[in-house]
Amino acid sequence: MEQNSCLQVRLRKDRNTLVVVGAGVIAFGVWSVIKAVMYAAVNIETLLVTRSGERLSPAAFWIALAVIVAIELALRVYVGRSAIAEGRGVKKGALYIVLAILMGLISLLSVVVVPMAAGLDSSVLQTAAAMVVELTSGVTILEMAVAAIRVKRTAGLLENGER
Repeated sequence: MEQNSCLQVRLRKDRNTLVVVGAGVIAFGVWSVIKAVMYAAVNIETLLVTRSGERLSPAAFWIALAVIVAIELALRVYVGRSAIAEGRGVKKGALYIVLAILMGLISLLSVVVVPMAAGLDSSVLQTAAAMVVELTSGVTILEMAVAAIRVKRTAGLLENGER
């Protein structure tokens, strides 16, 4: 009986984590869109020139940017909403956990790539801020994946009557 109570407490805690962190994943998605659009607006002239010196069409650039940020936002909203639903007791498949792990690893990898990709026009402060945001995003989404796995495992133990 005591262990069952401990499992139920852990399940409630992990479900609460899923709800809170799921909302954070969505918020980071919205922030990513805002950041990308602001960066593009400020640096449009630099971004329109390719490495070979050709000039891109501004319309094509904005369309490509819109598609990319829409895909990223859609993935983050899907993962975040799935985590929130699972946190509220709705059983979800494992796809959102797999996507969360991939997105978290990509975020953490970008912490290494951002400093190498920073051009001469980027200040140390801008680069450091981008690294902190990406690191926080990666850790948040991986924390969500861990909580989701724990919820599934703990709920399974409680359903099977293993105490």
